[in-house]
Amino acid sequence: MNVRYDGQRRIRFGIQPKLFLIVLAVLLSNILILLLMGSTVFEQLYTRNKIQELKAGAANIVGAFSGGAAGDEFVAALDAVETRNTVVHIFHRDESGEIQIDYNSRRGFGLEEPPVPPESGAPVPEPAPEEKPAGQKGEWGKFYFPQRDEQKIIKKYLEQFYASGIQQELENQRYVILDTDDNHKPRATISLYTALPDGNYLSLETPRQYIAETAELAVSACATVSVFTLMIGGILLYFISRRIVQPVTEMQRAAGRIADLDFSARCTTRSKDELGMLAGAINEMSDSLQESIRELENANQMLRDDLHRSEQQDQMRKRFIANVSHDFKTPLTLITSYADSLRDLDDSQRELREEYCGIIRSEGDKMTHLVQSLLNLSRLESGMVQLVKMPFSINELIQEVTRRHTILAEKKRLTVERVLPDELIVEADYQRIEQVVVNLFENAVKYTPEGGVIRVSTECAGGQCTVKLYNTGSPIPQDDMDRLFISFYRTDRSRDLQTHSYGLGLAIVRSIMELHGQPYGVRNLPGGVEFWFSLAVADLGDDTEE
Repeated sequence: MNVRYDGQRRIRFGIQPKLFLIVLAVLLSNILILLLMGSTVFEQLYTRNKIQELKAGAANIVGAFSGGAAGDEFVAALDAVETRNTVVHIFHRDESGEIQIDYNSRRGFGLEEPPVPPESGAPVPEPAPEEKPAGQKGEWGKFYFPQRDEQKIIKKYLEQFYASGIQQELENQRYVILDTDDNHKPRATISLYTALPDGNYLSLETPRQYIAETAELAVSACATVSVFTLMIGGILLYFISRRIVQPVTEMQRAAGRIADLDFSARCTTRSKDELGMLAGAINEMSDSLQESIRELENANQMLRDDLHRSEQQDQMRKRFIANVSHDFKTPLTLITSYADSLRDLDDSQRELREEYCGIIRSEGDKMTHLVQSLLNLSRLESGMVQLVKMPFSINELIQEVTRRHTILAEKKRLTVERVLPDELIVEADYQRIEQVVVNLFENAVKYTPEGGVIRVSTECAGGQCTVKLYNTGSPIPQDDMDRLFISFYRTDRSRDLQTHSYGLGLAIVRSIMELHGQPYGVRNLPGGVEFWFSLAVADLGDDTEE
């Protein structure tokens, strides 16, 4: 039963709402991921980036310190680090074991001249110790010259450097970074320590609060952008999906008509994108299906013909088995009967004994020949035979075969003509081609009337040598000609029974030629029938000697 496919009625949730909801879900998921994971992930990324930044700044300061603590390069290196919200300490421990602060937040200790900031052209005078301004504790990014009490606090902080063994760690590694405390919790600051020449040490500190605030700002900015993207994308997606769905709906309707075997349906979409290509593919599919259905109908008819031929071949096989069984039964009966009679003869009946033995031998030869033909055909059709190709003279082979079978032609007073031009060398299996020539010649002898003519000829053209065997006689009906090389097929059953032919000779010819991959056939000519086959001419090359 043909049920029409109506896509419009079966669509409950179309492409347009699906696209909208999918994009909406993706954007909402993005916002949720940013809100849930952004604060921690971004902070970790900023922390790693800040640590790399501290390493690079420390390397610049160490390189500049080697050229002199009061040099412009050293001042520029300090300024480049401190402007990125980082506090710098340069310190060492004197011979008495007291910590000496050499530099703290852009104010120098122990320098002959105070460093000049890069943004100012004139030096900044260093105030007297009693006039130095008090610092502002806890306010990062503000550089100050500490008073004595504040120096004690800084030195107490730096004493942790020596107490924790960081000094010994710097003997084996370039940097020591303190990012977490003993409980593996994030510290309030990220500290980096490295060694300077002459026993000095460099400490860089940056607050973690700045990193957290930056991460939160990035998350907030990304979430805001995502919301605006969701709103604008939703509006654009509505119109875009509507434009996409329209040709898809048209293609769906065309596909439904094609499903009902209505191949006149066509998609009119002419866009150059994937939808246009899909519409063209549907139109091509409709044409291909229509052509395929015609081919299937033709193939179905050919299959019916093949089944009919197969049934005919099965009938021929059955008739063949019946004929062979009868022909086996007759000689076996004769052999058994004459053998029993031979056993009852006495020594005085010598002539009769020889006659009986001759009859038994003749019947046995008939059975042997039939069995041998069946075995040869079976081996050829089963693919057990392997060809051994070699170059040889086809004319010499024909001369030898006709010479050996001259006695058969003389019994029927046949004239054998040979039209063999110059030497022709072919490349094939010598023994199998000899069997082909023998079978065709014997077939010609059987069906040529007494006093008739058999003519064997060869010709060469286009790298192919064609062998022809013509014999006078009645033409072969066209229906029989198409099935002549089928196994067990015989055109004239009553005549074949007289000639003891079972239709195996031509079947063997067919199998051998198909193994060679060469053409063969039969055709009616005026006054007779001609069988032919072709072989490839051997490529002997240039063997001439200089």
